[in-house]
Amino acid sequence: MSPLSTRLSLAAAAVARGAILALFAIFCLLIGLGCLTAAAWIAIAAEMGHLMAALVIGGVWMLLGALFLIALTRRPRPVAPPVAEPEALGPPAPVAGGTAAAIAMAFAQGLGAGLSTRRRL
Repeated sequence: MSPLSTRLSLAAAAVARGAILALFAIFCLLIGLGCLTAAAWIAIAAEMGHLMAALVIGGVWMLLGALFLIALTRRPRPVAPPVAEPEALGPPAPVAGGTAAAIAMAFAQGLGAGLSTRRRL
């Protein structure tokens, strides 16, 4: 066998082992969930009656199901494209005038950009 097929078979065995362990974990969690639901039923039924126990436990399961459905329908936020490093852009362009004039011009540009953004919203 070639080294590539050996690595692929080892990777497939690791994935299969992980899948089997995940299935056993899910099975154990479901058994535990069933026992906890039965314990909650017994405790609520003893205190408030069978009808209230059914309402409470059914409501909790409906709420959990709705939350999971909402989590499934949420779309991930788009990732912004990477921004170039400042060194890659080169040095800033020289501004005509002194330092105070450059600061005033930058302030005016920023103010104009902010106001135009606010108008679009």
